[in-house]
Amino acid sequence: MNAVSNFEFSRPQTSVLTTAADRTLHMAGQRGGKTALMGPLAYSFVSYLPKSVGLIAANTYAQLSNSTLKEIFKVWAMVGVYEYTRSNTSGIFVINKQPPPHFKKHEYLFVDNYNKIYFKNGAVIMTASLDNYNAMEGIELAWAMLDETADTKEDALRTVITARLSQRGIFFNEDINKLFPYSDTGVKPCNPLYVFSKPGRVEWINTYFGINDYKDEIIAKIFSKTDYFEKKIGNRHVVIHSTYHNEKNLPDNYIENRKKDLTKDEVERLVYGSPFAKSGVEYYLSFSDTNIGTDDYTDNYPIHLSFDFNVNPYMT
Repeated sequence: MNAVSNFEFSRPQTSVLTTAADRTLHMAGQRGGKTALMGPLAYSFVSYLPKSVGLIAANTYAQLSNSTLKEIFKVWAMVGVYEYTRSNTSGIFVINKQPPPHFKKHEYLFVDNYNKIYFKNGAVIMTASLDNYNAMEGIELAWAMLDETADTKEDALRTVITARLSQRGIFFNEDINKLFPYSDTGVKPCNPLYVFSKPGRVEWINTYFGINDYKDEIIAKIFSKTDYFEKKIGNRHVVIHSTYHNEKNLPDNYIENRKKDLTKDEVERLVYGSPFAKSGVEYYLSFSDTNIGTDDYTDNYPIHLSFDFNVNPYMT
């Protein structure tokens, strides 16, 4: 899209940006450039599809404000996209307030202006915290982006967010992998969902995007500083890579310091982006004679009974 032509992207970021899949997973190590990509991607939809309503969501309002939107606004500022204020009348968006009169009137009726970003061309982006995801019932969205989804409840994505992706107006041509703001020969409706996340302590993301079937292929690629995993799995597009792909935007010693701070399993997960690294919630599927056996007890002595529910933290 022309709206992001001024940005410089890594190869994994380009893979995410140019996909036209219905569901896209961008998984990477910490500081791997995930949230930063949300800025140009969202601005593409605003510029190219201004009549569509989008969603940018995080797990809490603190995360949304202090991390997600902060990073998005920083990236927008890099290409001259600023908030409109009385002291900056060249700005092209406002947040949580009534748009100024010279902004093109959007086509929607909202009760209030909170948690909304309005643009000069009439585009609207809604913002939300997923700690109260049921509050989103009833809204209609054309596209959505979720930040750090490893910390999100599965029900929020499966039963609420995906159900809200019902606004018409986005189409894509599979043959040339291109989005269109209108229906034409050879295109089909598309309501894209983008999931940005570090590998988490939950299995449902792996299952939802079908990546467990590609474990060997993923492991073979992500531990390289230059290679990464990319695959179209049904209507889902998966991109997984290490923090090294964003190394040019980090302090020279950042990654090496992180590797010294973390355990081996944490390095695999939080630096190399492995969705299969041990996270502390693993359990034994079976026991052998080396783990269990018979024992005797003495009559007239109390018996202490305990249960292991294979949960973390442990339950006594």
